[in-house]
This record gives sequence, C-alpha cells and structure tokens, in this order.
Amino acid sequence: MPDQNRIVIITGAAGQTGRQALLEYADGAKASHIVATDITPNFTIPRSSANLSYSVIQADLANPQDLEPIAEIAKGRSEEEVLILSIGAVFRYTAPDFMFLYQPNVLGQKTLVEKVALPLM
Repeated sequence: MPDQNRIVIITGAAGQTGRQALLEYADGAKASHIVATDITPNFTIPRSSANLSYSVIQADLANPQDLEPIAEIAKGRSEEEVLILSIGAVFRYTAPDFMFLYQPNVLGQKTLVEKVALPLM
C-alpha cells in the first residue's frame, strides 16, 4: 500500500514538535489527509502539496466529546491506514507539575485510543 493512502492524526500540533510533524508530512508523499489537533486553535498549517488535505480540530484529548469529530473523520475517509502521532502524549514524568500534565497527556492518550483507534480495528 502506498504511504500516501494514509490519514495522519497529529496531536499537539500547536507545539514545536507538532509543527515539525506537520512539516514532515506536508509534501503529500506520506499521507493524503492530516488531522491536526491541539487544545489551542492558534496554529497554522504549512504550505503543502496539492495532493494533501487537512482537518484542523481544537480538542482536549482528555474530553471524549472533543474526540468525536476526529473519530468521524477517520471512519468516514477512504484511506486504508491511520497513523496517530500523539505528540501531546510526550512529557516528563519527573516534572514538578506532573499532575497538571497527567490529565491531558496520560488520560488524553487513553481517551484517544478508546475513541479513535480501537473503533477502527
């Protein structure tokens, strides 16, 4: 299966690592559609290949209702593969504000798997 027949879901798209992930897939050779999501709407989509389309969704990964649009996109498209880059799940467990980060990252990752990934299997 060609790589461009793939949906890529990028969480944490507003952050530095998420921006780099968006740039990595912007050529359209590795995906045909990108779902870019973050808790903040303040991010931009890079200049991309004409073969690539985007959905931008403001979502709190720990809120199951916020993930419904992502799940609907993944279920409703014709691509045969979905790749989830959970940039929002990367953080230091030893950070002083660990509990502040636990909710969006650990619980958010669990919710993302339950609401988006598992229904596709």
